[in-house]
Amino acid sequence: METGCLPAMLDGDGEGDISFSAYLAGWPEGGFADLLSAGFDASDEGFLRCAECSERLSLGRVLRDRVGAPLLFHAGEVDGVPNSRQPDLNRAAWRFLTVHFTHPMRVVTTAVGDAGEYAEQDLGGDATVGGTGPGAVPLTAYVADFSG
Repeated sequence: METGCLPAMLDGDGEGDISFSAYLAGWPEGGFADLLSAGFDASDEGFLRCAECSERLSLGRVLRDRVGAPLLFHAGEVDGVPNSRQPDLNRAAWRFLTVHFTHPMRVVTTAVGDAGEYAEQDLGGDATVGGTGPGAVPLTAYVADFSG
């Protein structure tokens, strides 16, 4: 990157900025069941994790391409609604970002041995929002008093 050049902004109106429609073009969010049946891996779960508070938001199963790179996250039934169209999950994500906006956050998975990702056993003491694990806070309870 050249010194003095601003990076492209998502949905900005400057030269080189990227529109939302261009950014989302070709995104396979609604095809989780088809991709899974085509042999893509979805054996681990993903989280947005705040390291400072030891809290994490469940993002659902991680669908990975054939070389192991994450393509998308999918919470719920295999043929269910994509994450971006789940109102409680979206409200929970916005609340999580609001509560932890000055804290270091990472997307982590339950996969063992992934470069740059944490294994589930390292996160045993985390409070979990969403998901199905023991002690998880249901999304509806987490967003009940959130007005954002």
